[in-house]
Amino acid sequence: MMHLMRGVKRLLSKVLPLFFVLSVNGVLVTAAAVEVTVEVQATGVNQADAINNALIQAIQQVTGVRINSVVVSELQQETRRGNGKDVYQLDQKFQKNIQNDTNGVVKEYRITNMDVQPKSGAQVQLTVTIEKYTPVGLSADSRRKIAVMPFAEPSGRVTQGGVALQTSLIAYIVKTRRFAVLDRSNSDAYSQEMALITSGQTPVSEQARIAQVLSADYLITGTLRAAQSNLSQQYIPLTGETVTNVTGSAGRADFSLMEVATRQVKFAGHVDVSGSNDVAAEKIGFAIIEAIYPLRIIDASDPTELVINQGGDSVKVGQRFAAFVLGVEQFDPYTKESLGRREKEAAQIEILRVLPKMSYAKVIKGALPTASGVEIVLRRPTVNAAPINTRATPAAQQPQAPTVIKLPFDK
Repeated sequence: MMHLMRGVKRLLSKVLPLFFVLSVNGVLVTAAAVEVTVEVQATGVNQADAINNALIQAIQQVTGVRINSVVVSELQQETRRGNGKDVYQLDQKFQKNIQNDTNGVVKEYRITNMDVQPKSGAQVQLTVTIEKYTPVGLSADSRRKIAVMPFAEPSGRVTQGGVALQTSLIAYIVKTRRFAVLDRSNSDAYSQEMALITSGQTPVSEQARIAQVLSADYLITGTLRAAQSNLSQQYIPLTGETVTNVTGSAGRADFSLMEVATRQVKFAGHVDVSGSNDVAAEKIGFAIIEAIYPLRIIDASDPTELVINQGGDSVKVGQRFAAFVLGVEQFDPYTKESLGRREKEAAQIEILRVLPKMSYAKVIKGALPTASGVEIVLRRPTVNAAPINTRATPAAQQPQAPTVIKLPFDK
């Protein structure tokens, strides 16, 4: 008898979740789950219907998402005593019936008040405990979500070179910390992990990870053109020799940044591909980041130690940038679209040291305003990292700062 009682206690101590089919918009769920307890009240045609409506209301209140559908057939539940009241938990059979395509987990609930009338239906008041995941570190809600697709040949065929360029570009964008980068290449590994979570071998709270995949705000797509070479021969009658000439062009990568919701291309360009994929990825990534999120000086109080809002591998010691003070926002007279803010070059700076999340620089030419509230952006380096050349460079050879692309989320 004692063994039987221990078995019953173990069975009743198990917490079995209720999963809901939810419509999620941009909610990032990571490793940490917390329990949230709420009080809800609802009505229904009978007791089970009223409880179901109350649970729906509870999970909407906690997660802030709209429930598309909840399938409740037989509300089979287990009961245990807690704080002098019955605690209800849904059984394993019910859990398995609705565990697919879910992202809400009700751990348990208590009926604090119930009124059932044969003609008017039932009214219940519940205390519901819900497993809610909270992001660890910086949430994806604070950054725009982006996915990088493999670069294909003009024919549409994806080669190993295109996949390698995709991988290098993802690594570069992740290091800039400007976007939340989403994976679109490891579906098999993801499916395997999800299968493990739904197998029943993981803790109940882990199953709230299901249906948390984020959709991208922007896609980077591209075409990779291989290098071309031409072989020609020329006969020289005077010497009787045949000279072989080899001419060609470097490979080229065309890329575009597309807004997913509208399929509108927000930014496009191309770079020459020569050398490693990392070099080509840095060119593409720098062009996109500079156009959307240019480097900024966030502290100009000391011209010998300027603070820049980016570090890591995307900024290197010795790099030089042109510093521009931002002015009044400009608009196109025809479309009324914002063209970005007016920029006036004030100085040139050189990177002194780089930290994981920020970097330091000094002014090497010109002067920067030190007043608070002045916004300063950095543009493409104007000279190499070598010592300053005192001889003026012809104006035609000076690289121009790219046009600022004004995206919907820019302010």
